[in-house]
This record gives sequence, structure tokens and C-alpha cells, in this order.
Amino acid sequence: MAFFLETLLGGLMAGMLYSLVALGFVLIYKASGVFNFAQGAIGMVATYCFWELHDNHHLPFAPAFVASVALGGILGGIAYQVVMRRLRSRSLLVQLVATLARGQQTEQVVVKSYPLRNAGASRIAEALQAVLAQGGG
Repeated sequence: MAFFLETLLGGLMAGMLYSLVALGFVLIYKASGVFNFAQGAIGMVATYCFWELHDNHHLPFAPAFVASVALGGILGGIAYQVVMRRLRSRSLLVQLVATLARGQQTEQVVVKSYPLRNAGASRIAEALQAVLAQGGG
């Protein structure tokens, strides 16, 4: 019964996340007329901002959350002004390529800003070893 409840809750959580992503795509498309594939990259930047402020600079949860949401909104506004508004009259293929490129560019900025450090990699390896030692894999 516990396995069933875990599976049910996991499925519900995944479904809720998928619906939020879909709502984001629809909202952006209806507002701008462009299907934006860079929304995940903007969300990733906001998440890294929250992590940086909360975990590394020890800012309380609420101010770190507000700052990261504000940064996501600012980046979304900049993306709309710089990329999306100009793409409205372009073909669907041009819109697709431009938003994919913008997303890749944003992701690469984050990857270059936060390289995988040995300490982080060893913590991940230790966590995996602990899970395997408990019989979780």
C-alpha cells in the first residue's frame, strides 16, 4: 500500500509540474504570439539565483524567493523586448530557431558561471553510494 501511495503521489506531482510548464507555454504564446522554448532556461537562471542567495549568501527564504522571481520576470521582459517582439511577423521556423538559440545561450552562461566543482561532485557520489548501500538501487 505504501508503494501505491508513493507512486500515486509521484505521478500527481509530475502531472502538476507538466501542467505548469504547459500553462507557461500557453501564456507566453497567447501574450507574445511566439512559442518560446527559452522559458526553461529563464526558469533555470531564476532557480540558480535563489540557490545562490539562499544557500551561499544565507538570505532568508522569502527575500531570496522574491528576488529570484523578480529576476525571472526581468529576464522574461528583456527576452520579449529583444527577441520575441521582433519574431512575431517571422515564419514559425525562424521563431523556433531563435528561441531555441536564446535558450541555449542562456544555459551556457549559467554553465560557465557555475562549473561543476570537485566538492559538489564528491557530495553527489557520496549520496549515491549511501543510497546504494541502503539497498535503494
